Amino acid sequence: MNTHKLAKQLKYSVLFALALSTLSGCAQLDEWSKPNVNGLRQDPSFDVNAIEKGGISNITITSSLNSNEITPSAIAPQLTAAIRDKRSDITVNTNGQYKINADVLTNDIRNSTNSSDQLYKVTTRSIKVNYTITDKKSNHAVWTGIIETSQDTSASYKLKKDDGKNEKTSDKILNALVDSMVEPADQPFPSPPNLSDVMQSNFEGFALNLPQAK
Repeated sequence: MNTHKLAKQLKYSVLFALALSTLSGCAQLDEWSKPNVNGLRQDPSFDVNAIEKGGISNITITSSLNSNEITPSAIAPQLTAAIRDKRSDITVNTNGQYKINADVLTNDIRNSTNSSDQLYKVTTRSIKVNYTITDKKSNHAVWTGIIETSQDTSASYKLKKDDGKNEKTSDKILNALVDSMVEPADQPFPSPPNLSDVMQSNFEGFALNLPQAK
């Protein structure tokens, strides 16, 4: 075997090994970071073999909220995409045995303030979704539970600066200089996290909590 061909094979072997290592690391990170399921009820028959063999068909979003911000038909494809992304072993098509309904229970935004040497203002968005998986053959619910996810945006204000400027930073990598000092009460809370981002983490958390091989 010539040297060039051997080097090429070694290169691909190394790249393949790195790819496997990256995938393994991502899977482990998902496992560590997935949210808990509150009030989980799972039928013993609904295991990883059942969901992989049966597949998923209908996926619907409903909302218990009276809010123009939540548009069920618009976010349903986001749940489908999250399942396909996080659980490539599960088939999602019209022939699936199981149907999913996700009912958005809460979409809360709250503000909080902390201070030490700096003034910190935090805006938190929390989403709570009740999931129900039903076996279409028996019309029996085989998996139910509630998942809550939240994200923060924060701003910190230095209350005293010799140069007369007030620096504001946030965990969304926003940096800005304010031209004049203002009273702490006048310093604004940051905008809340995007609804789509918090929904995405909730949908992914649901997908990762579905039965899977150990």
